Amino acid sequence: MNDHKEEIDLKIRRGWYLLALGVLMIIGGIVLNQLHFLMNNKLISALGVLTAGGAIGVLVKYITLKRNPEVARRVLAEETDERSQAIRDRAGSRGFEAALGIAALALIVYSAVNIQISQPDPDPLWWFLAFLVVIPLGVYIFFLVRYQEKM
Repeated sequence: MNDHKEEIDLKIRRGWYLLALGVLMIIGGIVLNQLHFLMNNKLISALGVLTAGGAIGVLVKYITLKRNPEVARRVLAEETDERSQAIRDRAGSRGFEAALGIAALALIVYSAVNIQISQPDPDPLWWFLAFLVVIPLGVYIFFLVRYQEKM
């Protein structure tokens, strides 16, 4: 039980750090907006809200587990269960494939719709969409090869 308590305490501590980071990002976005900084400051605040929301979810989960040791033992055993890990891995893989497919489709549609003979180079949005397709696919292939060599 002691190892579960230490693991729960670590996750609660990380949750507080994430919450503080989220609040700092929200405040930073608001301050930059007030200073009329030349960028989209709402993006920084939105990322802060996302970070803080995720942190609150982590904190609620693990503080609740800390108060109920019986449930904590069962939940932590379930998190490390091989079957649960395999299910999460498959779900993550399907999510990645869907996101990559949507990004590739967006790139193809954008390329087909915005063909202009007078424009020799693609515009920045095209490069961004290409980045959204190529970089994650490259990272996926890199780690696929690396894990196959390891295992």
